[in-house]
Amino acid sequence: MRNRLHLALAAATLGLGAVSGAAAQGAGGGPSDAPMTTDFEFMLGVGAVYGPVYMGSDKYKASALPLLSARWKNGFFAGVGGVGYRLALSDALSAGLMVGLSPGRDESDADALTGMGDIKNRPEYGAFASHRISRGLSLAGSIRYGSGNDRDGLLVDVGLRAMVPLGGPTHRLMAGLTATYANEASMKSLFGVNATQSLASGYTLYTPSAGLRDIALNVGYGYSITNNAIVNFGVTGRALQGDAKDSPLTKKANSASANLMFAYRF
Repeated sequence: MRNRLHLALAAATLGLGAVSGAAAQGAGGGPSDAPMTTDFEFMLGVGAVYGPVYMGSDKYKASALPLLSARWKNGFFAGVGGVGYRLALSDALSAGLMVGLSPGRDESDADALTGMGDIKNRPEYGAFASHRISRGLSLAGSIRYGSGNDRDGLLVDVGLRAMVPLGGPTHRLMAGLTATYANEASMKSLFGVNATQSLASGYTLYTPSAGLRDIALNVGYGYSITNNAIVNFGVTGRALQGDAKDSPLTKKANSASANLMFAYRF
């Protein structure tokens, strides 16, 4: 039971990261695929995140965010990360569809963004899949479309996720390695500088191409206070790649972030 709770909170934490900007943008891969013993599961909590102001920034900030996750045994789910449906195709394979929120970026977030204009929050539509390779190890991926002011940004995440018990059911070590591909529209939105932005900001024109955007390594520790209450602590290291790394907006290509989460399952 506690192992399922760790899995559920780990997935909800990814949803929390998805709406907290660069501070904790985590791997895609959909909702928790932990087995359910009831028809409905609800999780409520709070999280603190510390990380870069925007992806590529050398400035950091701390944020407090809510954690909310609901799952139904028939496959539907909802939470901070979005709403959708997950279908178990076999004991080891699942896939589904979801609608989430792509976080924007405000020009006022950092001095380095002066003249770049704002990127609006946009609804994001996607699909995901997860394959359990062995106990505690799974391969997960997702595709998401709709980010950016022109609503044409596309992201593809592929990664490995692992969970290992530490001396008993109350302690868990979690890790994940994820590579993210971005299409040209997404790269231009986050890392490009067009003619208007160049005049306003002083940056030279920069037109990034589609390609591998970043590689992220997540490591976390979870402690079950009771069967229904859990605390998670995690750190993420992210390395920007290719045209994202070379952008004039990128002040620091390698970054780290940390999060602390508490949740209770009802």
